[in-house]
Amino acid sequence: VPIIRRERAVGVLSVQHVDPRKYDEVEIEALQTVAMVLSELIANAELVDASGAATMRPQSTAPMRIAGLKLVDGMASGYAVFH
Repeated sequence: VPIIRRERAVGVLSVQHVDPRKYDEVEIEALQTVAMVLSELIANAELVDASGAATMRPQSTAPMRIAGLKLVDGMASGYAVFH
């Protein structure tokens, strides 16, 4: 779930489950609400600057590595898709 602040993506809320499954619409809406609250917490804690990498747009569809700040220990693997 993208974490959006002032129409800019400032992070991603990653949710994983041991078993592959599709999330219900109500679960997705709840995660979007959590992401909205997190965007305010991130902004108030000044974890992202106003001109940060959140404004970066890819120039191609080639794979690229984007450095980030993790807020919680863990491991994730996946694809980020700009849309």
